[in-house]
Parts: sequence; C-alpha cells; structure tokens
Amino acid sequence: MTSITQSDTDQWTLLLRDELTESDRTTLLGTMAESINTGLEGRAEVRNDITSALQAILDTQRYDDRTWSAVDNSLTICLGEWASRLVAWLVANADYATRLAEIRPNLKAPALAFLQGILARYGSDLERAFYMTNGFVDDWRSLWRDVWTDPSTNQYRLRLRILKYSGEDVLLESGPDAMLALATQLLTMLNAIPVTNAFSQDPGPFLSEARQLVSTLTLAPAEPPEQPTPVSSDSVTDTSDDSKSDGRS
Repeated sequence: MTSITQSDTDQWTLLLRDELTESDRTTLLGTMAESINTGLEGRAEVRNDITSALQAILDTQRYDDRTWSAVDNSLTICLGEWASRLVAWLVANADYATRLAEIRPNLKAPALAFLQGILARYGSDLERAFYMTNGFVDDWRSLWRDVWTDPSTNQYRLRLRILKYSGEDVLLESGPDAMLALATQLLTMLNAIPVTNAFSQDPGPFLSEARQLVSTLTLAPAEPPEQPTPVSSDSVTDTSDDSKSDGRS
C-alpha cells in the first residue's frame, strides 16, 4: 500500500476544497480508486471486517470529534490510507451519491459493491462523523420550523427544532417578538465578522429573506378609515325635492 507524502496531503486538502485542477483531480481520484480496488481484490472477508468495525463505532458509541479518527483507523488498517481518504471524500459532501457516480468508472465490481453497501447503510452517519473532525460538534445539522395561529388566542406561535451534529435535539417555541429578538442576536454575531470572504455560501437566499422581513417591519400601518366631519343640526341642508316624490323631473 502506497504511503501518503506531504505533497499528496496538499493535493488531498485542495481536493476537499474543490480547488484542484481538473487534471489533478482526475489523477488523484484515480489513485484513490486503485487503492480500494487493490485492497479488496481477492479479500472478500475484509468487507465483513470493515462492516463489523463500522457497526461497533457508529451504532454503539456517542459521536464526537474523535469518531472519524476511529473510522479512519479501521479503514486504513484494512484497505490503506488512500482508500480511507476516498471514503472521506465521498462523505465530505452530503450529495455523496453524485460523487460515487463520478468515480464509478474507476472502480472494479468488488470496490463498487463495497462502497455502495457502506454508503447505503452508514452514509449519513459517516458524513456526520467526518464533519465533526473540524471541531464543530455542536453545529446544527438540520432544522424544522413551524408557524401557526393559536385558535384559542388568535396569536402567532413559532416553533424551531434544531438537530445538532452531536445528536442533541433542541426545541424553541415562542411568539414573534422572542424570535425577532433571537434573530437580532444572530445578526449581531454575524455583523461582528468584518470580512466577506469568511462566508463561502451564496448570500442570495439570506438577502432575499432579509429584504422581505425589512419590508414587513417597515410597512406603514394601515390608515384608519376617514370619519365624517360632525355638523350641527341647524347647518344641515334639506336636499329633498318634492318633485321627485311624484315622478316629475
């Protein structure tokens, strides 16, 4: 099994950032595919060993920033460093099915079947474990939101449920004012970051939602209906016309 040099590590880092040239990317993915092809060739028992190891790590232990290290050790012992990094690259993106399709032409049948099997069973868990190696154990992984009107009070209720990478489930439920105060605190934190390049995501969706909220909060209140000017009884003009009563014009 080929060892990984510092130059290889640099290439690997660029691959994770999607910063490799197309040529270098193809070459590095080919190297990783060849490693897993070789590691599984004529060694059917290795698949069972790895599956058992992943089951022991991912099904029975609490996830933290060391979970991926245990996965990496098992994969490296059985298949080599490059094969382990191939699995890491696949799950470094939530759309690992697309990445598997990209590298599929380089994989022999045993390697493809192996990767399909562990991704089908542990893909989401492996993605979670690899993400936490960055130290963001308490980052949010997914969230659900609800907004409804309480029929008993006719007041808006808002519910936000956050699932963290650590597995902790956080539920917040409040009225609009409390959620607006929370949003204000979040914006205060984000405004403390003075550089644009700290954000790698497209800001378009955020800006669109922010503009809509600003529009709602700054919308002028509806004008009350105009009330007729009160007048005294002696100033009222009698507009009746006796000629209308008998149909004459």
